[in-house]
Amino acid sequence: GPGEATKLTLFDVSPKNLSLEVGTMSGVTVAVAGTGQYDTGWTAVSGNAAVASIEENGLIRALSVGTSIITFTPMETNVAAGVGNVTVTVTVTAA
Repeated sequence: GPGEATKLTLFDVSPKNLSLEVGTMSGVTVAVAGTGQYDTGWTAVSGNAAVASIEENGLIRALSVGTSIITFTPMETNVAAGVGNVTVTVTVTAA
């Protein structure tokens, strides 16, 4: 409610592992929960942008053969213990 302290209590992404063929795409589900007026936003960065890219809506595109670890970060800085970055491993194989 309005008197509650702002805190992010849940930040999770599923699935944690994706196997895709080159040229395909797949979405991930980002779950965000908390108390008070918390920020529901998040950012994501692909560790190997040549292999897989991540769109703002959570859509992952498979670009070339290889593996990329995509790191999701909550925008809210007031977080409960254990809440923080989540990684998704994307393995891309030949079509």
